[in-house]
Amino acid sequence: MKPHNDVKAALRLFGFDSLRNEQIKPIEALRKGQCIFVNAPTSAGKSLIYQLPAVLHQDQLTIVVEPTISLMLDQVQKLNRLGFCAAHLDSSLTKTQRQELIKRLGDLTFLYTTPEQLIRPAFIKQLKHIDVYQIVIDEVHCILDWGYSFRGEYLELGDVIRKIDPQCVSVFTATASPEDEDEIQRLLGVEMKVFHCQSDRKNLIYAKKHADSRKEKLRLVKGYLKKYKPRRTAIYCNTHRAVESVAAELEKKYPGQIGAYHSGLSNSEKNRWQIRFCSGEYTIMVATSAFGMGIDLPDIDLVLHFNMPFSMNDYIQQTGRAGRDGRKAHCILLYGDEDFWTAATLVEPYGNARLDESLRQMVNFCNDRKHCLKKLMAEALGQEPGKNCRFCTNCQAGRR
Repeated sequence: MKPHNDVKAALRLFGFDSLRNEQIKPIEALRKGQCIFVNAPTSAGKSLIYQLPAVLHQDQLTIVVEPTISLMLDQVQKLNRLGFCAAHLDSSLTKTQRQELIKRLGDLTFLYTTPEQLIRPAFIKQLKHIDVYQIVIDEVHCILDWGYSFRGEYLELGDVIRKIDPQCVSVFTATASPEDEDEIQRLLGVEMKVFHCQSDRKNLIYAKKHADSRKEKLRLVKGYLKKYKPRRTAIYCNTHRAVESVAAELEKKYPGQIGAYHSGLSNSEKNRWQIRFCSGEYTIMVATSAFGMGIDLPDIDLVLHFNMPFSMNDYIQQTGRAGRDGRKAHCILLYGDEDFWTAATLVEPYGNARLDESLRQMVNFCNDRKHCLKKLMAEALGQEPGKNCRFCTNCQAGRR
């Protein structure tokens, strides 16, 4: 395809006739060569903000950094179906496949990759011969959430940006406080124009319930599945062992409907589980936090947390997968004293003050019985709290 100068013509290639209000200004900024930081909720159409300008520069390369292979595959498949030249570079490729991909970098409009692949010196050397228009970092909160713990490569992205020297940089997240925004820009060494888009997501009903034992939690999960009869359900656990255990227990009651997703699986296994869930073959996915980033399914009616998440960022990201079609959806957090102990044990080895603070904030959220849950979530992101939602656990308790 030749580069497009006409925004409307390029937009039609994506199947849209117009842009949303919250997409217009970030796209205009990118077209002016400005670097942008977009902090907007899930389902706000963030991908189009960087993809549309990239199509207007199809003779140059846009590099997109994603946290998971499943996210990359989903985006690459969508773009290829639309007729754009997109590919992914990740650990699932063989040496021959990698070499073939490197040879055709100049023909690509989009290259999706991970931090681990992008920071490789040999790859950076290859990119110096390529005209790079844009570097995109999706789910950029991972720099802070994971960079200081098990994926230190995220902290090297600023150095990579300086070496590649793209025309512009764009980063995206749904969960960053003003302090996080400043810290991310500092770590990347890039000054950005920040865009916010707040959304109340009134169709999401939040609830939390204290339950100490695994047996009690399983009883509650089965009860919620029976009560709400969701079209699709995501159940989040904190460990591989918990995922396997909960999935095995639910398989007895819902045979052939349960998927299990965690980082201990091979890439092919994870992709297989995700495809089966997205296609509707499986209606219930039990998973760790890696599942769901960027998953854009309209009909997830129920998000259950079998364990307390490690941070408010994780919690908000994961519950944001629910109710994307605007229909009522329920987000239910089960937590107990054992969750507090397990989370603290897993976070402690990293000795990082940010992780400790994130966990403390999450524990306070669980223990708070007075304030509206949606207001607490907004405050965690540094946003204006707004009015009480009237429907969450705490609001309902206050009305009794």
